[in-house]
Order: sequence, then C-alpha cells, then structure tokens
Amino acid sequence: TAPARDRPLPAVGPPHPQSRCTMAPMKRPAAASSAPAAKRPAAVKKDPVPAKVAQVGEAMAGAEGFPEGVVAMLVGALPCSLALLKDERHATQEEVIKMAKQVLDGVTQKKEVIVEKSRAELAEVQGMQAAKDTAVEDAKATVAAKAEAGDTAKDALQEAAGQQAAAQAALNDATSEQHHGDSSYNDAATQKVALEEALDSSFAQIKAGTCQNLKSTVESLLKFATQRGFEPQLLFSAEPALSKAASERGNFDVLVLDQFEAQLMGQIAPLAEQLSTMEGGKAERQAKVDECKTGLEGAEVTLTERKAALSAALEAEKEAKVALKAAEAEAKAHKPELKAATAEFDEAAVDLAEAKAAVEVFLELESRVPFVEPVVEPVVEEEELAAEEAAPAAAA
Repeated sequence: TAPARDRPLPAVGPPHPQSRCTMAPMKRPAAASSAPAAKRPAAVKKDPVPAKVAQVGEAMAGAEGFPEGVVAMLVGALPCSLALLKDERHATQEEVIKMAKQVLDGVTQKKEVIVEKSRAELAEVQGMQAAKDTAVEDAKATVAAKAEAGDTAKDALQEAAGQQAAAQAALNDATSEQHHGDSSYNDAATQKVALEEALDSSFAQIKAGTCQNLKSTVESLLKFATQRGFEPQLLFSAEPALSKAASERGNFDVLVLDQFEAQLMGQIAPLAEQLSTMEGGKAERQAKVDECKTGLEGAEVTLTERKAALSAALEAEKEAKVALKAAEAEAKAHKPELKAATAEFDEAAVDLAEAKAAVEVFLELESRVPFVEPVVEPVVEEEELAAEEAAPAAAA
C-alpha cells in the first residue's frame, strides 16, 4: 500500500448536525436561602482529554504532502470528534478521525525518513571523524618512533665520536713509538750512508788519482775520519799519502791507504749488521702505524655517516611533528561538523519520538469507551453472618 501521506484524503461532507461542539445550557441558580452554606465540594480532577487532543493536533500541524487547509480543518475538528467517546461518535466524526490518522501516519513516516537520513549522515560523519582521530594517533606514534630513532642516532654518533677519538689516540701512540724506535735505525743508516759515500766517492777518487779538487777533498775526508774516531797515528800518516798523486806514492803510502780503507769498511760492517737486526722492528712499527691510519680513516667515515644519519633523523622527526600538527588541526576542524550532525540527528529523533507519542495518544483516544466503576460488594464478617443466620431460629 502507498504511504499514508501519498493516499488521497476522502472528501469531507458537511459536518453532522450532532457533530457541532455545543455547550449544555446552564441552569438558572436557585434563589438564595437563609440556610447555612453547604460545604465546598472537593476540587474536580482536570480532564486530560483536551490536552491529549491538543498534543495530536500539534503533531499534525505542518504535515507535508497534504493540503494545508484540509489539515487545519481536521485539527480544528479533533475536539468535536476524537475527544468524544467511541460510542458517541457518528459517521462524519469517524471519517474525520480516519483522515486525521492518515495525516498523523504521514507525519510519522516523514519523520522516520528524516531520522534514517540523519542517522546515515551522522554515521558517515562519525566515520570521517574516527578516521581523522586515527590519523592523529598514527601521527603521534610516528613522532614517537622518529624521536626514538633520533635518540638512537645520537647514541650512535656519540659512540662513533668515541671510536674516532680512540683511533686518533692509537695512531698518535703508534707514530710516537715509530719515531722513537726508528730514530736509532735512522741514525745508524745515516752513518752507514756517510761512510759508504766517503769510501766509494772521496776515498776511491783519491786512491785512483782521479780527484779534481784533491786538497779540499783530502781535508774533508780527514775531518770525517777524525769525527769517526780514526787512530791519530793513522790520520797523521794518511794526510801525506792521500795528498800525493797516485804515481808518486811509495809502498808505505799504499800501506797507509789500505789501512785507511780498512778503517772505513770496518765501521760500515757493524752498522750494516745493526740495520739488518733493526729492520724487522722498523717494519712492525710501520705496519702498526699503517693499521692505525686505516682504523682512523674508517672511524672518520663512520663518524661522518653517523652525523648524516642524525641530521636525517632529526629532520624526519621535525616533519613528523609538522604532520601531527596538521592531523590534529584537521581532526579539530571536523568536530563542528560532527557536532552539527549529532544535533541534527538528536533533534530528528526527538521529533520522531514526539510523533510516535502523539500516535499512541491518538490510538488511546480513538478507542476510548466510558469508564465503568467497578462494583464492590460489601465484605461481611463471619461473626455478623452467623448472628444473622441465628436470629430467625431464636425468634421461633
């Protein structure tokens, strides 16, 4: 069947003569007497029917889908139809009640549609708000995670800085040890080079007679030999022998030159042996320095990487905070819409509840019948009943 508001209202004829709301004629008051005034009767309880009829009329007012004039006529006729007891109504009044019920059902159906629509809109807005609130919580979790990552990056950077400092200290110690250990080796190597140069260059040229600056070369060679601790007697004899041309040297001169040469070679040999012995330690010290350099380079690379990682972590935390602020602002901005949708649904629900309440009142008034006072039989006590039954017997 079509909804109540879509069904056409039947035509309403002229009201039944007995349907007019009339007041019973008032009797003329009796003449005043000199008798004492009677007690004032107890207050009569107010009739609730007019208020209930008004409640139904208010629910029908403004009904959509019905002619406004017809609705107004029906509302105006309620006190003369719905307010009457069921068995006091005539056909026209019943028709008015039927049409009023049709309008009231249409109002209720319309309000039910509005409630369902408001409910759906509220659910949608609530879902959007829930999603935005969830986004806020997710953003908070992201900020916490980024902050934790930043703390981890700070700790890692501090650790890398400590490793770099330790690597630098290790390199400094290895370099110092190398410098101290290699000083003896380098001194011996310097002496050996000087002796070899004196033997293979200056002395060899003098002995072969090929020296260009014989006098200055002899002086330099003798000075070097003196510094090397040659025997004074050998130095004394070597000067004239070295200063002579090769063709002018006698056997003694040759002997002196052989001894001078032997002295040079005699000092080179122990130095060579010493250097050979010290070569292993020198290589070890160099290897340690190289290892420390490699370690320092690795520590510096790690330190640079950790600095970049910390910078990235701090930037990520900053971006997460910005995103959180934006999510909070968006969630906050949506709350007025949620509030409005909630208020709209609550208002529609109240309207529907009022309409349904009016329908219940309508049904109550529609089926109202006269109130019959229940008959209460007097309660006779057993002793009184026994006395009444015994009385005839005693009279006989």
